Amino acid sequence: MDELSIEEALAIFNPALSDEELEQAIIKKYDVDMHDLVRKDNVESVKKIVSAINSGEQKIDVSFQDVICNYPDISLCEPERVYVNSDAGFDPQSASFLIHEFLLPIEMVKLNGEVKGWDLGEISDIENTALIASKDKNIDIQKDTREGVEVLNETGKITIWEYYGYFDINGDGENEKCIITTAPDFDKVLRKISLPFYSGKYPFVKLFYELCDDRWFSHRGIPEILEEHRKRNRYTALSEDRPADHKKRSPICP
Repeated sequence: MDELSIEEALAIFNPALSDEELEQAIIKKYDVDMHDLVRKDNVESVKKIVSAINSGEQKIDVSFQDVICNYPDISLCEPERVYVNSDAGFDPQSASFLIHEFLLPIEMVKLNGEVKGWDLGEISDIENTALIASKDKNIDIQKDTREGVEVLNETGKITIWEYYGYFDINGDGENEKCIITTAPDFDKVLRKISLPFYSGKYPFVKLFYELCDDRWFSHRGIPEILEEHRKRNRYTALSEDRPADHKKRSPICP
């Protein structure tokens, strides 16, 4: 309280003030941020000061929180780790679905279980599977799981897929926009929720990977499409008892 002027000290320690009036005086004096994101914590700190003043304490240690900025951050996703339907345009909102793949440290996965509602039971199962597989190399597990365990042991991270699309989350028979978070290597669903954004839009602003004109987006499946085309040509040529190399091929624009 040493930083208070005599007038401020007399006003604050005035026994005629109610607790509510004292709280408002403290909020005004220290310009306490009452933004919705920090209001609860800051109000508790103010009440702590009021309680200490009423108890006659002269030194009070509290901290207040301030909202410095409140807007979404923007980052670049690796193109090879973003999957969409083959006819999606460069606008992500036009996609029927969008899957974002990324690696996440197991500690962050567990933290998301505590603060974001990811399934703690499934996360625990992932850790147990990795532990058992690490101790017994002969244990019979799927190839994907074995690879997931190896990545987890080597890097401390697991592969996460976040699916943005439509699914019947509430079981009411109606598909709705949602987010489904999975650990595909371990065949675990960590979260299924309705899309939480007020805009109702996916949290992506632009797709750009093998863009061939102003609206078509060539997805990662193009090599497989070319391979199937080559096989069809070969089959047609052989059925006609002609060399495949002599068969005229239709051009494909990637």
